[in-house]
Amino acid sequence: MMHSSSGSTSGQPPPIPGQPPPTPKSPPPLPAPVPEKPMTKTVPLSIANSPNNISDLSGGIHSFKGIEFNIDKFFMTQYGLASLPVEGVLDVDIRHPQKVYILINSTDTYPIFLNKQVGKISLLFDNGYTEETNLIVGQNIREYTTNTVTVKTVIDDTNQPAWYSANSPFVIDMLTIPISAGNQGGSLKKIVITDTSKSTTNSADPGLIIWGLTVGYSE
Repeated sequence: MMHSSSGSTSGQPPPIPGQPPPTPKSPPPLPAPVPEKPMTKTVPLSIANSPNNISDLSGGIHSFKGIEFNIDKFFMTQYGLASLPVEGVLDVDIRHPQKVYILINSTDTYPIFLNKQVGKISLLFDNGYTEETNLIVGQNIREYTTNTVTVKTVIDDTNQPAWYSANSPFVIDMLTIPISAGNQGGSLKKIVITDTSKSTTNSADPGLIIWGLTVGYSE
């Protein structure tokens, strides 16, 4: 006659009468993942037409919000009576682009220009496609001075303050432009910065200021 075994087959000792069963031990928590630093390439501003006259922002590589930029001369477009260009074209060749980071602001951004388009950023790819981002005052671009009667706020999260001067009343913002998945598999070939003020605001104002430009990419 066969007898059934009273031993435990679960790998745990049998419970002691009158006591609750032991609580299984939980595995230790996994460490929080460390975010990877994005791969980026700084783009020289070959179209620059204005010297760096910021006393507390020296030329060279600077990191703003985790993104590196090469600060040297700046690119400015027309404003007021200034005889400046309305467009700048940067030739690049960056494979698998994911985002474009631009240090950008406007000047002479008076309240009458709120919610008006003052420019656009065009990205041209090797597959023939172009992606455009309109620059709208108070939405994704604002005045660089902080002590004038101008539009000083934005509502679009793609524009974030990157740097405040400690010696002068102005700010530099970073605009992040994501690239659509369909264009990430090829190469970014041109970045075109266009001031549309004369056609969209009937004025030479506001002007655009490009302080630096960097492209994020993947391998």
